[in-house]
Amino acid sequence: MTISFIGNILLDDIPQLTQTLEDALDIAHFRVYIEKTGAFPSARYPKILWLGVGNGQQKMIALHEQVEKAVASFNTGRRKKGFSPHVTIGRTARSYGKMDVLPFLKYVYSPIELDVNSVALYESLLLPQGAKYKVLTEFPLN
Repeated sequence: MTISFIGNILLDDIPQLTQTLEDALDIAHFRVYIEKTGAFPSARYPKILWLGVGNGQQKMIALHEQVEKAVASFNTGRRKKGFSPHVTIGRTARSYGKMDVLPFLKYVYSPIELDVNSVALYESLLLPQGAKYKVLTEFPLN
């Protein structure tokens, strides 16, 4: 789950960002339950299909707020969007017009339990074949 997207930062700022996150993260590990489906920006024009957090959503939001506050000085110029804890399971590279996502949105399944016991700082590189991700640092939760 993406807690915060920082965007482009200078390589020289990574040690300070890492220390800032390490100092700021003061939250106990917890569980969340993946319980719902959805689409961004809307079901009518879906670009992203996701699985959403039900039980445990408030704890994810609290974690997000802690991270956002810590990285605020690195996020200059970015507009803040609402946070909806989710796992992205698919995205379209471009708009193909209307897609019928109603079967996906109405699908019922047993909740999936996830332990949230750490936060990782990732580097993402956009390549012609897609994004490549690398963990820079992992921060265990209490």
